[in-house]
Amino acid sequence: VQREQISDYREDKTLGSKVEKTYAWEIALRNTKNSPVRLRVVEQIPQSNDEDIRVEAQELSGGEYNEQTGRVEWIVELPPGETRKLTFAYSIRSPKNRPITIN
Repeated sequence: VQREQISDYREDKTLGSKVEKTYAWEIALRNTKNSPVRLRVVEQIPQSNDEDIRVEAQELSGGEYNEQTGRVEWIVELPPGETRKLTFAYSIRSPKNRPITIN
């Protein structure tokens, strides 16, 4: 399993008095066994308790998203030798004067 940020997908927009930043990640799964495997992959989209800062899921590659917790979950059946990629992306909209940093 490998996880990396997709730099081509990253986007910053100014919308009036707000700034919107979009982040995307790719998860690569590979089955090196001689038999099929069933994987449960869990990721987290950031949550905001501040009503001026909105977080929205953009792309989930078929994953189930729980808006209350920010959790994204995939159940993947992977045949022997197969590789599969999952992508998830989200945007964060906040006031210009309140910069947001995601590591």
